[in-house]
Amino acid sequence: MKNVIVLSSLVFFIVSLVAIAQPRFTPQERVKMLKEKLSLTEEQSAKVEKILTKSDEDLKKLRASGTPDREEFRKIRESSNKEINQVLNKEQKIEFKKMQEERKNRSGNMMNGKEKRQQQNPNNKNN
Repeated sequence: MKNVIVLSSLVFFIVSLVAIAQPRFTPQERVKMLKEKLSLTEEQSAKVEKILTKSDEDLKKLRASGTPDREEFRKIRESSNKEINQVLNKEQKIEFKKMQEERKNRSGNMMNGKEKRQQQNPNNKNN
């Protein structure tokens, strides 16, 4: 019985790590999405792909360092967003900023939901 519990825990742990380690989108998928939403030219798409590929490599190195720091992740994301912004025209910059704000709001709403659950049930440590 003890072996079954240990084995189950190990499998759960490995599956959790794999799920966390998977990137949401590859740089190419992100370029495709940005190309559609921002009407990027081929030249812009190539530049944005280069920026996102470097950013992705930097994030992978940070994860591999063994001590990933949230602040460093944020700095890399902000830097790549600034570089992308420099590639865009005026209208695209406005839309890109809206996209970033929407993403920030979604992240904030997820955090607010967690905070609400904690307030409603403060004794539950799994909120």
